[in-house]
Amino acid sequence: MYVGANMLGTPRSARILVGWSLVALASGCSLVNAPDDVQPGGEGGGSTTTTTTGGNGQGGDVQAECAIPADCPAAPECSRADCQLGSCVVLPMPEGTACGADTGECDLPDACDGAGTCVDAVALDGTLCSDCEAGGGACSTCAAGICQDCGADRATHKTFRAPGAAQGWQFDGGWALYQGAPPAPDRGEVPFARPVLGTDGNRKRPYPGNELEFSAATSPPTVIPANIEFLSWHRDEGSFFDKKAIRISVDGGSTYETIAVCPDDGGIPFTFCQSRGDLRAFDDWDTISIPVPTELVGQVGIVQFRHDTRDNCCGFEQGWFVDMLNFATSCACDDASECAYLDGTCAEATCDETLEECTITPQGLGEACGSAPATECSVTDKCDSYGFCNGDDAPLEGLACETCPSGEGQCLGCIDGACTDCPATQDFFGFFNGVPAGWDIEGKWAVSSCLPQNSNAAQACSTLGSTDPKGPFFQNTGSRQAGVFASDIETAAFRTPPTVLGDALTFRSWSQDRGGEGLQEQDNKRVRVSLDGGATWTTLADCTGSAALSGFPFCDPWPTPGTDRSIANWDEVEIPLGPLAGQVAIVEFFYDTVDGGQGWERGWMVDDLNVARCGSY
Repeated sequence: MYVGANMLGTPRSARILVGWSLVALASGCSLVNAPDDVQPGGEGGGSTTTTTTGGNGQGGDVQAECAIPADCPAAPECSRADCQLGSCVVLPMPEGTACGADTGECDLPDACDGAGTCVDAVALDGTLCSDCEAGGGACSTCAAGICQDCGADRATHKTFRAPGAAQGWQFDGGWALYQGAPPAPDRGEVPFARPVLGTDGNRKRPYPGNELEFSAATSPPTVIPANIEFLSWHRDEGSFFDKKAIRISVDGGSTYETIAVCPDDGGIPFTFCQSRGDLRAFDDWDTISIPVPTELVGQVGIVQFRHDTRDNCCGFEQGWFVDMLNFATSCACDDASECAYLDGTCAEATCDETLEECTITPQGLGEACGSAPATECSVTDKCDSYGFCNGDDAPLEGLACETCPSGEGQCLGCIDGACTDCPATQDFFGFFNGVPAGWDIEGKWAVSSCLPQNSNAAQACSTLGSTDPKGPFFQNTGSRQAGVFASDIETAAFRTPPTVLGDALTFRSWSQDRGGEGLQEQDNKRVRVSLDGGATWTTLADCTGSAALSGFPFCDPWPTPGTDRSIANWDEVEIPLGPLAGQVAIVEFFYDTVDGGQGWERGWMVDDLNVARCGSY
């Protein structure tokens, strides 16, 4: 997609150095003159006093003798004072050191160039901004570092058919500009007539893998209309399971008022709440109009689309997309000359006289564009049929790569055209079809974000984005049979792929059962590692073992069987590994309920392991 760039401006004017015996060279080196060179005809010899003539602006000599840097005059911007051989010197600050002052969205933070000069930085002309003199909701774009006004003269609707059209929006999760709905097992991609704003929901690339998503797209400041109107396209479970909402804030995002939400009872007050499993056409859009509370109308605020998939179901889903908004519109245009900032290799700027919105006419299909070279995770960018400068990195998505940012040698793979680091812990997000590839699983271990039902309470699910820990987690429901309160016996284990061990094994644990109970072996749990592929094992924790091996919170029984443990109440576990650290091993978690148990139990959950973060090492 189009990415805005920063443009470096003209260097600031040169500074006059006062009170210095020497001036830093552009390379960062300093020249210290011998005393006789500074004062010809003087006594010279052993004197360490260095002076400069006229440095005070009055024709007099200025003393520059020093014992420590604090004795020297203040250095100019992008320089620092130092004391060398008893004389003050000025040295340039490292390249990239912050300097100057940024005045807003169009005047970016300045930086030193490494040679003692502060260089201005401004946003690229044409970048959307919201801090113009007229105030938020009345701004145009940046020009020469200044945010321009356009007042009430704005386009009638907002589309996303031109590069940079999403500038000023804030995205969380999968929200971005999409040229089509992603493929699903029962169909291919659904290309839209033009790029639109949306999210692929719980689809994870390479499609059709699935994941959980709690995401939002937040508009730049805009004057709130009497009705929020837009076009909507979705294909998902709808209602409670793929919950959607629209919210407005007039205090910069501190508080929001929800004006539309899909209810938990399965109701369908809006068409985007419907369950849609049919093969929707690219032009099958729903027209949405939502009344806004009177007290918000006319105020400057932000509008937010919010999406919670609640689970990682289902393969047919393709996401939620919006277009043709009646808010957060661009400045109105009268002719193509006002849209010239959109001209480029891939498109020629035009003005849509109906919407009064700047747009583009595609050109140069297939021509190389941009400056992004091909890498192990991306291809060279080329002009596409929409007039965007793009690279089709989809065939590389999910492939292994070796040059992720951390440089530690453990990379997750190619994601969005870049080699991505392994997560800090194995949090079980993003497993395709809910099954960790390369893991050895026995029994009922599985990825979930919900606790099972029991005789005390209904199913409890971790709410993404709340104060509760995020799901999903690796779960074993123990002696609970799926969907009923009746009990069964469970003996199960999961084993990681080969993984490099750290100084300690750390993870989060949640359990609601009778615990190890010593030699009674009720709901026993065990953790062990193998360095030889499972031929022999070293036990790290065993709830039926000695005090040293059973002194862990997951060995304890839930103390109040008549109540339920909060889904937010996790135990932090750390098991030192001593001489095992640095070795490649398989880690096993074993769970044995021994008997059918009791109705209040819910099993053992594990999350955030610091091993097998990317699967196999």
